[in-house]
Amino acid sequence: MKNVTPEELNTLLHDEDKDELLIDVRSEGEFKSGHIKEAKNIPLDDIAEAADRLKGIGTVYVNCGSGVRSCQATEQLERCGVNVVNVKGGLSAWLREGFGVTKEGKGTIPIIRQVMIMAGSLVLIGVVLSFILNPLWILLSGFIGAGLLFAGLTGICGLQKLLAIMPWNK
Repeated sequence: MKNVTPEELNTLLHDEDKDELLIDVRSEGEFKSGHIKEAKNIPLDDIAEAADRLKGIGTVYVNCGSGVRSCQATEQLERCGVNVVNVKGGLSAWLREGFGVTKEGKGTIPIIRQVMIMAGSLVLIGVVLSFILNPLWILLSGFIGAGLLFAGLTGICGLQKLLAIMPWNK
């Protein structure tokens, strides 16, 4: 997988002679809350559908919040024959370098933070209900813990996919 740093990307985006496109694979709500000015939003779940359109572009740069989803998208697009480059560190690295972002409306809380809020809430609910109602409620906490472990090991998070399709993330 080819990578580019935010500094290199910033230089490349201002080179008028290049045939390139920067895509941001975060949800629409995350994209609206702040993105690189030149970026176009194609959520990770829609990336496979967009592959044919992207083949005709010289170089496609892929960005997300931290670099995790952009790596997944880059791998998918490479398999489809797209000339693709991952933006190393995502928007977080872009902002650390002092580059600006464009905002459209109020946006939403990033998906990863929504996952943390939901998972933490469900674990806490499981613990509290196991003390108050029935010890078997602790299984809810165990289920969430197992899901987080699976997500960490595989990069596949069911809760993230569920939250991404919620109306507030559209």
